[in-house]
Amino acid sequence: MTRDSRYPSIGQAAVLFACYLALTFGLGLLVHVMETATGRMLGGDPIILASISASTMVAVLGWGCWRRGEAARGVFAFRPVPAALIMPIVVTVLGLHVLLSEADNVVRAVWPMPEAVAAVFKTLVEGGRGMPATVLILLVAAPVVEELLFRGLILTGFLARYPAGIAVPASALVFTAFHLNPWQVVAPFVLGLLFAWWFLRTRSLLPAILGHAVNNAIPVLVSLVPSVRIPGYSYGGDPGGPAVFHPWWLNLAGVALSAAGLFWLIVLFRHSASRMSVVRYQENMEGGGSQVEGGR
Repeated sequence: MTRDSRYPSIGQAAVLFACYLALTFGLGLLVHVMETATGRMLGGDPIILASISASTMVAVLGWGCWRRGEAARGVFAFRPVPAALIMPIVVTVLGLHVLLSEADNVVRAVWPMPEAVAAVFKTLVEGGRGMPATVLILLVAAPVVEELLFRGLILTGFLARYPAGIAVPASALVFTAFHLNPWQVVAPFVLGLLFAWWFLRTRSLLPAILGHAVNNAIPVLVSLVPSVRIPGYSYGGDPGGPAVFHPWWLNLAGVALSAAGLFWLIVLFRHSASRMSVVRYQENMEGGGSQVEGGR
């Protein structure tokens, strides 16, 4: 099968990542210069953090779209999807969030985060963000912009060049690399695979955006309920601190929810594929019937 040369290739995605690093470093350096000049601590300001993240992602996304040479409508697929997908997507992400949180605990136990790095991440998490800023960054900007970039631009470029067995994990690796956190590599890689699967089955970014937003919303919602005290999940998982593991029942619930949600989605996807096959068969029969009648 001849593959399209649509942008980006894996090598071109690596260049995009290098540009992202350079932009992030440059804007961070600019913030540091402003801190020195004004005497104000700006690095923990939520608006500053949101501006750096959004501007670098948007710049990389814009460059990639320009290189692709297509209109936005051709790059970003927003096909309507059945409302029946909403609940299994939410259930799947709820279960996976628990399991991936425990995976992060295991990584932190094997490979502790250095104190200096932990201090940076703690600042990013607790940098005085108010709830509106948190909602803006985590629940709106990040899911939309990141899905436009990783599933909308990069994954479609990979699928045009490589088999799905290469394109999907490669796009998940790029998604992981862009998070710039080697101590939390499991979650973005697994979610990158999951969101790519949803895109392949629906040819729409909407399921991935929803799943991304739900995943980001869970820690925000948990933080709003101080009475929820679960070791290793709602407390005891500070960056740089000793690893604290979940209670067994929480991991069991995560397995049950993930399995139920994935099974539910597989059933819905198969049902949708069957319906599409019936429609195509009917269209072919109608076209064939017309030709037979015309031949008579």
